[in-house]
Amino acid sequence: RPARELRPICEEHGIEFVSYSTLGTQHSMAHGGSNPVLTHPTVIELAEKYSRSVAEVVLSWARQSNMSVIPRSSKKHHIDELARLLTDDSFLTEEDVLAIDRMGGEPESEEL
Repeated sequence: RPARELRPICEEHGIEFVSYSTLGTQHSMAHGGSNPVLTHPTVIELAEKYSRSVAEVVLSWARQSNMSVIPRSSKKHHIDELARLLTDDSFLTEEDVLAIDRMGGEPESEEL
């Protein structure tokens, strides 16, 4: 959540905001495989709605939220997904983007 507060400040001062660990891999490493981003019901629902991978949904959300992302992969199917996003990364609606914003990187709770 602190990063969310920095985004408007960066935008106001013309500073490019770079999303760190957009796909939540820091959680996988720190919590033995638990990843609240890629397993969140909101992201899974949007991936199914648009016939996209959860990674494509999350990366598209970041780009549509004016964040720079630096994804990496050595797997061909992931690289293919990233290439598709270069030309088609704005498939989420404003409502979809707001739903992901409300996640806060945490598992779904009553507060969302």
